Amino acid sequence: IEYAHNNNIEYIKLTKGNYLINGEGERYKEKGIILKSNITLDLNNSTIIHEKNSSERYTIINIYNAENVIICNGIIIGDRNEHDYKTINSTHQWGYGVELNGSNNIQIHNLKIKDTTGDAIVISNAYVNGDYKSCNNVEIRNNIITNCRRQGITITNGGNINIYQNEIYNINGQNPQSGIDLESDFTNEVIKNVKIYENIFYNFGNTLAIQLCWNIKNVEIRDNEITGRIVCYNCDEKLKIINNQINYGTIELDNRYNTKINKVNIIENRITNSSIKINNGEEVYIKNNELKNANIEKYIDTIKEENNIFK
Repeated sequence: IEYAHNNNIEYIKLTKGNYLINGEGERYKEKGIILKSNITLDLNNSTIIHEKNSSERYTIINIYNAENVIICNGIIIGDRNEHDYKTINSTHQWGYGVELNGSNNIQIHNLKIKDTTGDAIVISNAYVNGDYKSCNNVEIRNNIITNCRRQGITITNGGNINIYQNEIYNINGQNPQSGIDLESDFTNEVIKNVKIYENIFYNFGNTLAIQLCWNIKNVEIRDNEITGRIVCYNCDEKLKIINNQINYGTIELDNRYNTKINKVNIIENRITNSSIKINNGEEVYIKNNELKNANIEKYIDTIKEENNIFK
């Protein structure tokens, strides 16, 4: 990768095989396989395996302060099943498959990411030249994400992020245990313009498929097949939940953290053995949903309902 970067080579294709790596470390920009700007890393159906360890933190593929990067076509495996959780007294929730920090124009596709002690994919900021830099223009598509302890995908800071045509399942072991979690760590971080569509979600430790927590603006959840819950604690501007199939779960607008939820459209979803539960929100519009063995629970007055069908 260093050679390619230094010689303006933009495409790397691995010899097909199994690669054992060690991505342990405290400083995120120094861990794992570190990608550079303007490079495609084609794994060529290879398997990248993190060796057994006792570390609280590791990163297998690391994209730090980079632009125009593609990682594709392979398998990334953490050490969840062999990890030493006892030597260090910790939750061990920071073992990541792919970590993005302060990077733009990134594509992650055609991967299977599994067995991490933390999250499959993390999108966050980076401290670069004395200032914080967020991630922007990120595409995550056509991946299989499974058997990670903490999350499938976590976004703490970034914008213009598209997550689509992925299968995310069997996330369990360390809270929150969700498929996708939008949750900033600090007040100066913002998560905005996120589209989550055409994905399949099922089997989460807290039945939590998608969670929206802090400093979130303009999210669209569309055309997904979801077994589990969509829970929103905060969305400052717009939240659209449209044309999803939701089984054995809920769409919840919750006031647990006393945050604000504005301009919510819950439209044309098919909701089976589930419910829509509204505890918080302004300008909440529930329209043209089909509910089978399901109901709408309302605990506030700022809701408009129209043409919902109960079966």
